[in-house]
Amino acid sequence: MANRTGFLTIFSADRTEIYGEFADADWSREHTQGGDNNIFTGTASEGTLETFLQLDNDAISHVAYTFESEGEAFTGIAELLAPIVNESPSQSQIRLETGEAPVPA
Repeated sequence: MANRTGFLTIFSADRTEIYGEFADADWSREHTQGGDNNIFTGTASEGTLETFLQLDNDAISHVAYTFESEGEAFTGIAELLAPIVNESPSQSQIRLETGEAPVPA
């Protein structure tokens, strides 16, 4: 199930710390030669963007996530991609990518 909008929570890989929450998140599936990738994207607030820029600087590459949409929740581990930074933090994006299908929670 892909191409959905919902609520995304990103945690440390061991789920002990919440790095960010995104009420406007998207989940899409990208087809590549290596198979399907699940892409999760959320718009970053200024403080959240700073957190994810620091995680990128600290070379934190894998995170846990929960994605909730239409009364369903999905979880997994994903690669944290470098933030897409725009002039306005409200237009900057945080992205996750995983080849593993999210698991229903």
